Amino acid sequence: DSISRQRLGSLATWPDDRLATSLYECGIDDLGYDKSSNAEDGALAQLLTTFPESAQAAKVEPAISDMIDSFAKELKGSEPCAANDRLITLSTQASALPGDKAGIADALSKDAHKAKQKVQSGTYACGVDQYKDDDFDSALDTMNDFVDNYPHDKNRSSAQRIAIAAEIAQSIPAAGKKLPSGRSGGSIPVTVKNDSPDEIEILYTGPVTGSFKLGPCSGCTTYFSDAAASVSACKDSSKHYPSKTIYLPAGTTYFLHKPADDDSTSAGTDTAKIESGYLYTECAYVVNSFGSGFDYDL
Repeated sequence: DSISRQRLGSLATWPDDRLATSLYECGIDDLGYDKSSNAEDGALAQLLTTFPESAQAAKVEPAISDMIDSFAKELKGSEPCAANDRLITLSTQASALPGDKAGIADALSKDAHKAKQKVQSGTYACGVDQYKDDDFDSALDTMNDFVDNYPHDKNRSSAQRIAIAAEIAQSIPAAGKKLPSGRSGGSIPVTVKNDSPDEIEILYTGPVTGSFKLGPCSGCTTYFSDAAASVSACKDSSKHYPSKTIYLPAGTTYFLHKPADDDSTSAGTDTAKIESGYLYTECAYVVNSFGSGFDYDL
């Protein structure tokens, strides 16, 4: 059942260095890439628990730290989303590795935290890259996640503007030709009125980007056709239409509005060329199309 170490002699430890090397080389290839691998019982975990005092085990933590720095540099390259995914994976792997026996548990914990910090800036960089690539669906999701997860980040306001522009660009691609600027306000008044029974949210982008909500209109109903809406919408003097006036610079502004609590309903869009010397009014109303749902139109 067993052979004594005396009888084996040098053969007893002959495999150790070779096996430790194999475990290190195999495990290091998975770092940051193989999301499906379980770091708790993978090759590096076996190395750190079976040969904790080996030279190979001593190389694990420095390798992870260097890899984090390498992926962090790639956030400024052409594929920030891929680099950010690797940092997310690497942070999880570093947290899961059993470093107690090798005396590197604290260092691995610091590495995991460092990777998480890089993910914060990486998520923003990824969203910007998706927006520039006209992948507005992904950019919207990424920037919304960024806004939710990092409420105190310096780029949060910029991320909110990009999310607004990306949502509009889903319906009007021209709205996403440029990253929205941090410019605010203007001198030309644009008043938006709500002639619908629902609370709506107005999104706009162009020289200025922003959003706001308008409450439902009491006594307002849906229209059965665009023709009927064009004649009557926002023109009943006996009704009090919820409204808001914003001030915009001259230039092209893209509008989108939608039900504030229902993403499944089609949004309405409008492209307005704003010029000095004019007063602008947008009217939001609902058209009931053959009973199949509601289309929000400006």
